[in-house]
Amino acid sequence: MQTTFSETELKRFEFYGARALNDQLNSGEKYELLKPVHQIIFIDEYPWNNQNLMNHYQMRTEKGEVENKKALIKRSYIHLPVINELVRKQGILKLNDFEQLCLVLPSGYLFENNENDAILKTKERLVKVFMEKYKELQKNDKLWSTAMAIQMGEARYRNGLNDSYKEGLEKGLEQGLEQGERLLLKQMIKKKYHEDATEWLKMLTSEQLILISEQLFTCDTLSDLKQKATEKDE
Repeated sequence: MQTTFSETELKRFEFYGARALNDQLNSGEKYELLKPVHQIIFIDEYPWNNQNLMNHYQMRTEKGEVENKKALIKRSYIHLPVINELVRKQGILKLNDFEQLCLVLPSGYLFENNENDAILKTKERLVKVFMEKYKELQKNDKLWSTAMAIQMGEARYRNGLNDSYKEGLEKGLEQGLEQGERLLLKQMIKKKYHEDATEWLKMLTSEQLILISEQLFTCDTLSDLKQKATEKDE
């Protein structure tokens, strides 16, 4: 979730879309087989030119004609103040399935509650479908690692950090980001190596956190990753 339409954020959205396409090529796809990337971005402010809940964007000519009807990158912005206004006017029970998803997804509510939660038992099914897709994502090591890496970058940026990884992490630690950084690393390590690294991560310095964040995708085992962390001190 983002808070504003800053120039830096807009560029980052474009970069993430391009990287998702590039990852397909890295995994052996040919250009004609590339699958479209549809980015859905939650923004915590109203649209600058309308009051829509969602606005869609893709490449167009100066006359408004779509460049490619089968464009590879499309972006949709969901504006949270609009959904909050709908809740105030008509209540949660009258939200449709899409509006309901827009309400609960940005807060992380669904990921902190189990499948027996009442919201998953409502007549609206989109929330349940989304959770099933989320579980599928977790089973894909490459996609999940990429998602976690992006989330770490988002957390650093939301705390007013610049785009430099090392400088961003160091400043983030000073602003109380250390706990979140360790938690994300713990999740990524658990997913890749199927081991709990909680206690080990607690003992690492800020420099070691930076190092293992960079080495996580190249080390085949947790032992290799731990060795990389100790090499920094030698």
